[in-house]
Amino acid sequence: MSWKKKALELLTLRVELMRQIPGTLSDYCQLPEGYVLDAATSQSICECKTKLRRQRLEIQSPHGILLGEPHVHHHIKQCPNCRRVYRCERLGKLVPPHGNYAFDLIVEAGLARFLRQRQNDEIRQDLKKRFRISVPCTTISHLANTFLDCFAAVHYANADRIKALINADGGYTLHLDGTCEAGTDTIFAAIDGRTELVLASARMSAENLADISELLRRCVKMFGQPISVMRDLSRNIGLAIQAELPDVIDFVCHYHFLENVGKRLCENPLNTLTKLFRKLKIRLALTSMRRKLVEGSKKRTPLSEKQILEFLETPEQVLDLDAVQLRRYLSYLLLRWLDDYGADMKGEYFPFDLATLTLHRRCVKLYTLIKGLLNNHELKPSQFRTVQTMMEKLAPVRKDQELVAAVSRLEKAEKLFNRLRSVLRFNISNKKPLLRQTAPHSTLQSALLIESQLDAFRSELECIVNEHTDTDECADAKVVLHYLDKYRNQLFGHAISVEGRTEPILVPRTNNVSEHCFAHAKQQLRRKLGFKKLTRYVQAMRPEELLVGNLKSQPYIDTLYGGTLDNMAAVFAKHWQEGNNIRRQRLQRLSSHPMPLSKKQLRDENLLSRIETGMNVLIGAALRSRPAA
Repeated sequence: MSWKKKALELLTLRVELMRQIPGTLSDYCQLPEGYVLDAATSQSICECKTKLRRQRLEIQSPHGILLGEPHVHHHIKQCPNCRRVYRCERLGKLVPPHGNYAFDLIVEAGLARFLRQRQNDEIRQDLKKRFRISVPCTTISHLANTFLDCFAAVHYANADRIKALINADGGYTLHLDGTCEAGTDTIFAAIDGRTELVLASARMSAENLADISELLRRCVKMFGQPISVMRDLSRNIGLAIQAELPDVIDFVCHYHFLENVGKRLCENPLNTLTKLFRKLKIRLALTSMRRKLVEGSKKRTPLSEKQILEFLETPEQVLDLDAVQLRRYLSYLLLRWLDDYGADMKGEYFPFDLATLTLHRRCVKLYTLIKGLLNNHELKPSQFRTVQTMMEKLAPVRKDQELVAAVSRLEKAEKLFNRLRSVLRFNISNKKPLLRQTAPHSTLQSALLIESQLDAFRSELECIVNEHTDTDECADAKVVLHYLDKYRNQLFGHAISVEGRTEPILVPRTNNVSEHCFAHAKQQLRRKLGFKKLTRYVQAMRPEELLVGNLKSQPYIDTLYGGTLDNMAAVFAKHWQEGNNIRRQRLQRLSSHPMPLSKKQLRDENLLSRIETGMNVLIGAALRSRPAA
């Protein structure tokens, strides 16, 4: 049997086994290294009825999971009459034109990078172990980028199918938001809130009006007009919606609305309180006391946790312990309890959590406890000096008038903020933190009640303003009234009636869909890279990476890939030309730096003198061009 026939038989066997065995290929399924595979079109007659002739021979050495690493002799045919060229159709479905890596290898590298969060070297080792294919680490990045090009091409080329999917049950709700790290470009995404599919994504230097408007136009052109838009309080996003979607219901995220109101109410009072705490050095003094207690405890026989717990349970029965050591331990526990003030917070962040105010409340509680304890006994100044010193250090939380006034001011703002939070039904349930990624429980009935509750709350605020009984409360009430009046039309109407549906569509009251998408993307980056700071990686991140998250949706896979990712390579082959166009546009883009200069040039020792010379020339030219007086 010739090598060519044997290679074709092994190739057929390899296809069948790869469908049955998702893991490592067995030895008997391995193809000979460097085997020769002849490829030619099955057509012999041109469309113009002329017999085809062999034009030339192309020799390729592609790498692929299905193909292995063959030498492909590609026989190109041409019509002598109309000069039309015929290439092997089967080969074109396996390997991109003039490419060295097959579509199935591109898919495997892309899924490993963006779904399984594997690093280049891990992907290289996995390909070597499972399929006996050697791919350099630098090539893995190229394959991953090619995967994104093809994936985006398939997504946008099948916009009509996605449009039918997201509009099947009355329409789609558009969520708009962007994410970035300090000093990076913004990755902006448009997401359907009902199916949670990322519809379009783009990189922007900032959330500017022109780029957001362009993204909205693309969405409307591909997927039709949404039934509503959800966004944060960004001015440019609001202007873009007014310009491109004037007839669509425009909602602002209730969470972002609360956050903005809370910052306006609490930021200045909280900063004042924090500065006063630092000025009085309360925490610094207590930390120093903790350190001295630990140092002193090391000089005597230590007590175990069991002994401490027994004393706390039955103090009268456990008096045979070292009394000095016991006093140290109890004083240390009081300071440890004080430092654990974070346990009293809601597990969120400012303005939903007011850290310094929470610390102050624990200080007051500890001060009251120690004061009551010492008042029960007539002690000399030298007795129980540690406890007395602790009370002295905590005394400003009750006696410093400036600190007390700052706390009172912040508590007024906090009270009003929590009242608004309750009206908007953002109270914590089951003691779980209500973060941006956790949507508040919402029903059709509760959504319909919010408008009437806010109207009643607004009447309360107007009474506070009109009565002028407290200047601070009046100022805070005016702030909340301003926000309620400014965003009134965007806060209500989340139950949308749609023709053809018996029940209205309940639109989410927050932009958690977008927040969850971005949080998941950054979480994957941290898992893959092991770094907390993601500035350089977010800057290098391609917006198409957000589209890959759609593969978590089975209806999306059914719509674009026939129900299984095994078809992804074949679908990529059909849309290779569109993917190649995306690749060319990507490579033609200018540098992400607005005024680029390589680091080699930037670190040139003569750089400053060269800049000085250039500036002299520019200034001289400007002066010469100035008209005479």
